[in-house]
Amino acid sequence: MTRLVKLSARQSVEASRLIGLDLDGTLVYHKLQYVWHVVNLVQFMHSLEPVNMRVTLDFWFAKRARDDIIRTEFGWPKEDTLDWWGTFNQYDTPQARLKHTEPFEGASAALASWQAKGKKLVVITACPSDKAGAQFRLLGVDKVKVITANELTSLPLKPNPQALIQAMESARVSPSETCYIGDSREDHEFALNAGVAFVHHQPLDKNLTGGYKPETAISFSDWRQLILA
Repeated sequence: MTRLVKLSARQSVEASRLIGLDLDGTLVYHKLQYVWHVVNLVQFMHSLEPVNMRVTLDFWFAKRARDDIIRTEFGWPKEDTLDWWGTFNQYDTPQARLKHTEPFEGASAALASWQAKGKKLVVITACPSDKAGAQFRLLGVDKVKVITANELTSLPLKPNPQALIQAMESARVSPSETCYIGDSREDHEFALNAGVAFVHHQPLDKNLTGGYKPETAISFSDWRQLILA
């Protein structure tokens, strides 16, 4: 009988020709004070009550549908949330995010080491393309495709696997040659739906991500563990 061996996060990366990556909470994180400030600035501009940090983080990390949180937790009185989002985007600009976003320590070095080994990298995120591009540039790594999959693009939101399936087809690799690194339940389901290995980033400070703790996934807490010599 064949014995199944569970790979470590490092071994999963080493075994992959294509490595897919989430962005927010995985490669970079936002300073908590900025997250709370921008959400409550929007609340103030619409004469709504301020919300606490817990609710703010639930929204930021999409622990459930953001529009539902806006209507139920934020007190938005309309079914349509476009006006709330319009104000949000006035304040949460790419320039503002850059001032309050930091790469996780070791992430840049890990990505550069993978490229040196000939691995192909792709970032797949729901973050709008202008904000995603600005945040990824903080890592200082070139020649990485950043794909936005959200309501404003032709690609459906995660966990629909279409964006990763297309990336594999473009790179001419199979699911068995691919892994996806993320921090959320949505990322985990995204990888499973695409038929690829999921590697879970779980930093020691749980407030820097959505706080998802899978029982069976391969996990790591420090990007420096994944630097390939």
